[in-house]
Amino acid sequence: MTIQQLTDDQIREWTPEQKDRWWLENVYRGDMPQLTLRAALTGFILGGLLSATNLYIGAKTGWSLGVGITSVILAFAFFKILQQIGFREFTILENNAMQSIATSAGYMTAPLTSSLAAYMIVNSVMLPWWQIISWNVALSILGVLFAFPMKRRFINDEQHPFPEGQAAGVVMDTLHSSDASVGIFKAKVLAYAAGGAAFVKFLQSEGIQTWWQQKLLGAKDKIYFLHEELLTLFGLTGEKEPKLNGIPITQLTISPALDIALMGAGALPHAHAQTPAWPTKPLRIIVGFTAGSATDAVARVLAEHLRVKLGQPVVVENRPGANGVLGVTEAARAPADGYTLLATNSSSITVN
Repeated sequence: MTIQQLTDDQIREWTPEQKDRWWLENVYRGDMPQLTLRAALTGFILGGLLSATNLYIGAKTGWSLGVGITSVILAFAFFKILQQIGFREFTILENNAMQSIATSAGYMTAPLTSSLAAYMIVNSVMLPWWQIISWNVALSILGVLFAFPMKRRFINDEQHPFPEGQAAGVVMDTLHSSDASVGIFKAKVLAYAAGGAAFVKFLQSEGIQTWWQQKLLGAKDKIYFLHEELLTLFGLTGEKEPKLNGIPITQLTISPALDIALMGAGALPHAHAQTPAWPTKPLRIIVGFTAGSATDAVARVLAEHLRVKLGQPVVVENRPGANGVLGVTEAARAPADGYTLLATNSSSITVN
């Protein structure tokens, strides 16, 4: 089922009242359960569990990942299983309310790996736990208070297709309007990926391996565990360490590691059929910032490499404004044909 949305002309020309009326007549489903107790509890539990993964990934990479799509798939599969033993169907609007709660919990890990971490590093202090909790609570309250006017303007009126929210909506629509086996399969993939990542981390944990090999296996001397550092794992240390222009790569802050925690965060396995002739026309890279900016410079270097590699012209188009949001919006509204790329910074996508 195709998700209904306004055209570009309607977004520009219609008044807020007309847009609200269209939403009420074409989107609103007042007869369908939405924010139910089970949706809230499921979002609370999934958000808490996935936040632990978010914290780990944030500490390792500095990224803040949304958990909306992952929670949508897991909740859909869980309630499909319960439905087989007599539970009521988990509606698409319940799933939407659930992922909103889970996503809010997932994003609240961002201060722990960004602003608070930066403050403690710059000032060489360790904040007490109650200050960290107070800061997160204050941000949560501010987020809720700002959400209402921002939603009214950016979503209801200007109809901005916020990337993660739109992606979660498409996934929900696909799951709830197609065979349930699709969602069950995706949930299994997530479970296998999480299990594989957890097993690798179990093998890499020197503390866990020391405990169980000594306590359970009675090991006395050497403890075996899987090194996370690939150079150590393959014996490429000392004189054998790879070099760039005669400089050991570790001195260049390059540290290859076997860390597959991102598998546990999950990703939708898409198998897109691609025509062998691609590309058959010029590509374009949309940059959400002005010409001459750092993002623009990277995009132009990438465009030249793509031109040589693909044999087609690659045009860089600057769409500056709103800290990259205009560029993201332009790219989101482009045809999904593989000929439009987006170059922006992480905040334009993470915050949206």
